[in-house]
Amino acid sequence: MSFKRGNIALVSKLLHKETGQKINLICTHFYWDPRHEQVKYLQMSQLLKYANSRFDENEIVILAGDLNLRPFSNTLQYILNGMEPTKENLEFPNNYMLKTMTEMYQNLETIEKKIKWKNVYQSYQENSEELTYPKYTNYTGKFKDTIDHILYTQANLKVKKMLKIPTEAVINCQCLPNQRFPSDHLPIMAVFEILQKVKKIA
Repeated sequence: MSFKRGNIALVSKLLHKETGQKINLICTHFYWDPRHEQVKYLQMSQLLKYANSRFDENEIVILAGDLNLRPFSNTLQYILNGMEPTKENLEFPNNYMLKTMTEMYQNLETIEKKIKWKNVYQSYQENSEELTYPKYTNYTGKFKDTIDHILYTQANLKVKKMLKIPTEAVINCQCLPNQRFPSDHLPIMAVFEILQKVKKIA
């Protein structure tokens, strides 16, 4: 079965010394193959169900990792915007895949309490005044795109700084890894400000 995968998520609970607030970190690695996006959609749905059942909107939750999700993907668009999957957002359009993902979407929509997520890289700026994603976080000979993400609960965190992704001139080669960058995935990092007073989202 294409759905049978051994991927897991690691959940860590931390305590911020200065504010006494609990910080929940979730790290995961979604399935890579865009020809089977329904697998990633299932992994996402299971992870969101867990998060929605364990955390409320006043808790700090950060979800990060190699999600293998391009910015336009149906899976990421659901996490950030609650959008229903569309055939146009499939890298490999397939009626079965779309039907399967739509069924999972309808199941997710029955959940009453939902955490509202934001992506650090929605606010990434690279020689531009427009809000945009970086060109890539994964840099190989045949593929270059943003597939690694840091998602966070927008009710109680504010992004202060982001680690800039190195330009192609700095990378200075056709593909990674190389002697300077030991992985084809570039490091990502964000610095957050914890909002003392939790803002309610309308």
